[in-house]
Amino acid sequence: MKKSQLPATEFSQYAKCLMLSNGDLFQAKRVAEEHCTSNRVPSVIKAAIAAGSTNDPAWAGNIYDVRFIAEAFAASLVGVSAFDTIAADSRRAPLATRVGATISAGFGNVTAEGAPMPVTQMGFAATTLAPRRITALCAVTQELLRGPFAEQFLDEEMVNAVAVAQDTAFVTTITSGASSSASSGTGSANALKDIRTLLDKVNSPGAVPYLILGSTNANALATSDGTPFAKCTPTGGEVAGVPYVVSSAAPTKAVAVDARSLLTGDDVIVLESSKQATLEMSSTPVGGATGQVALWQANLVGLLASRLIGYEVIRSAGVAVVTGAAW
Repeated sequence: MKKSQLPATEFSQYAKCLMLSNGDLFQAKRVAEEHCTSNRVPSVIKAAIAAGSTNDPAWAGNIYDVRFIAEAFAASLVGVSAFDTIAADSRRAPLATRVGATISAGFGNVTAEGAPMPVTQMGFAATTLAPRRITALCAVTQELLRGPFAEQFLDEEMVNAVAVAQDTAFVTTITSGASSSASSGTGSANALKDIRTLLDKVNSPGAVPYLILGSTNANALATSDGTPFAKCTPTGGEVAGVPYVVSSAAPTKAVAVDARSLLTGDDVIVLESSKQATLEMSSTPVGGATGQVALWQANLVGLLASRLIGYEVIRSAGVAVVTGAAW
C-alpha cells in the first residue's frame, strides 16, 4: 500500500473499531490496540476519551488526529465524487459565513501617455454559504466486521456511499435553472459537438472547466478513436483537454461546470456507531413499524457517516447542461 493512502485507510480502521465496540470509546481503544496496524488510530480514540467526543472534530484538535485522518478520507473522494473533485479548484469559504464574491471581473487597459485612464467596473454579491448535511447510514454483520477484509470493505463502501449522496444533491442543485440544450446525437462526433456547446457556455478567461458524465457516456468516450479521446478512461480522465468526473448523478446528461464560478466549503466527516438501535431498512424511509429491524436481534452494527458541505453558483453562466446525452 502506498504511503499516501494510509491516512484514508486509518479512517476505515477507526470506523471498524467504533462499530466493534458499539461506539464505546474505552472499548474502541482496546480494539484498536489489538487489531489496528496504525499507531495513530489508538491515539485518536485515546485522546477523545478524557473530556470530549469524536462527534466534535474541532474539540482539542491540537492533541488528537481524528481531523487529520477524516480529512485524508475526504481527500480520497477526489476523482470519485464530482463535488470534491471540482471543489479543489473552486472558490473556498467557511460554512455558514457571509462572504463577498466577485460575479463579474474587472479589466485592465493600455493607456497612452497623457490620455485619461478608463475606470473598470467589477460586480460583487454577498452570499452565505449554507451548510447541507450529507448522511450515509448502513448496517453490517458482526461476522463481516471481524473478517480479514472488513477495513477494505468499509473503505470502499463509505467512499461510494458518501460520493453518491453528496453528488446527487450537488448536481441537482447546481443544474437547477442552468442553461440547457438537447444532445446532438450519438457517436464520438456528436459527443464533441455537445462538449463544444457546453464549453461555449461556461468557458471564459480565468475559467477552470470540468465535465460531469454518467458511466455510459464515459464508456463511449473511452472506446472512441482520435486525439481528443486519448486520455479518456471509463472512470474519468480528459476529453479534448477538459477533465471529467464519472458520477451516477448524471446518467443521461452531460454537465459542464466552471469551478471558479462555484463557492464551496466543507467540514470533516463524523462517524457514529451503535448496535442498540432500530433501523428502517429502506433507502426511502417513510417512518412507522414496517420494515424496521432491531440491530442487536439481527447481530448487526449500524454506522452513520455525516458531513456538512456547502456550494453556491456565484456566476449564472458557470453551469450548463446537455440533456439526452447518449454518445
